[in-house]
Amino acid sequence: MQFSQKFIDVLKNVDDDYLIGLSNKGTVNRAKKDLATLSNIDLDVKDDFIEVKFNDITCTIKEVLGDSLCTCQSSTMCRHRISAILHLKSLIENEVKEDSKDNTLESIEDIDALSLDTKDTKSLKESFINSIVNIDDDYLIGLSNKGTVNRAKKDLATLSNLDLDIKDDFIEVKFN
Repeated sequence: MQFSQKFIDVLKNVDDDYLIGLSNKGTVNRAKKDLATLSNIDLDVKDDFIEVKFNDITCTIKEVLGDSLCTCQSSTMCRHRISAILHLKSLIENEVKEDSKDNTLESIEDIDALSLDTKDTKSLKESFINSIVNIDDDYLIGLSNKGTVNRAKKDLATLSNLDLDIKDDFIEVKFN
């Protein structure tokens, strides 16, 4: 599926809080339940919107998600549009994960085990750092739990300084 970079950037940043802001918690929960039961979803990707079709509904998802439309004629952000947004987000996350699997090194040891000149090693270390930066919430929640991840994100948001010291076989993170 070929989405525009702007759509990818918008959808990557969508979370439950954002969707609740567009609608409400009940609508988001209902949309998730509906999405889990859908088996046939058709997409038609256009330049500035994506049509998502399921059952007898067509949602036109725009880059400004709040401007999206639905054939159900709801005057507010309906569960169909939320389901469509969640579906698109899932597709993008899966696509990004597949792309990053091809480019992810397992550890700094993988870099050091390669016999490369300094320029190549620097490039590979940068690639490793980028793969760390691209770790998503689902991966972190799998390592711990959602509460811990949310607390850590809030703590990071309040930090005034964060230092990284890249060692040969690990990365030291200092919180100031």
